[in-house]
Amino acid sequence: LDFSAFKSSSSLGRAKESVYPEDHKYKEGIDRKTKRSDRKEERVLLNDYESRTTDQIFFNINTAPGTDTLAIAKAAILEEIQVTPEEITRLHRLCQRLPDGSCNPEWLAARRWRLTASKFSVVRKAGIHPQIAEDMLEDWWYRGEGQMDQKMKRALAFEDKSLEKLKYRLGPAGPTDGLRRVEQIGVLVAKDFPWLAASPDGLVVSEDGRPLRLVEVKSFKQTANKQQRRQQQ
Repeated sequence: LDFSAFKSSSSLGRAKESVYPEDHKYKEGIDRKTKRSDRKEERVLLNDYESRTTDQIFFNINTAPGTDTLAIAKAAILEEIQVTPEEITRLHRLCQRLPDGSCNPEWLAARRWRLTASKFSVVRKAGIHPQIAEDMLEDWWYRGEGQMDQKMKRALAFEDKSLEKLKYRLGPAGPTDGLRRVEQIGVLVAKDFPWLAASPDGLVVSEDGRPLRLVEVKSFKQTANKQQRRQQQ
């Protein structure tokens, strides 16, 4: 990840002035991000799980005049997301959602500071449109709490129904008379590139546990919207 695209980001400039949780500027930044939508939202607090926050990354960093904050931020973030083989396994087994259907805060925290597969098309355009990189950093910076609006809830409900139908079709009672099953996946982190990750909706495995294919659920509305945007471009 080329952090040079973030040089003009207001987030890095703000980090020099605000490195403590009680700082009013830090809170104002969070408030600004959370007020962008007037829709009713269900907030998922990450305080008990989230370790990759602005304040903790910069807490012991000397931000005196002349300090190369960009280099320090890059080193601190890359150090924060390093993973061991055991950690990769643990993240793989994370539940994406809690029993009540809400997003698992620990899963959200594991995705932070990582480029996920859903951002692939956006990242491809970052070299042409530097503002994209700045917006991504701004989003990561203030993701102290996740938000779930009504649109996301409907998408998750659609995803659940789709996965249940797939499990039936692949199971012993389904039309394929198979013995395959669909397992849930948390976060797949690349061993050699810990800043690269993916969170597929499921993994199809054989009766003996061999992985066969990944599952990604997309609604017809999402697909139609993407096709419309491509035609407009």
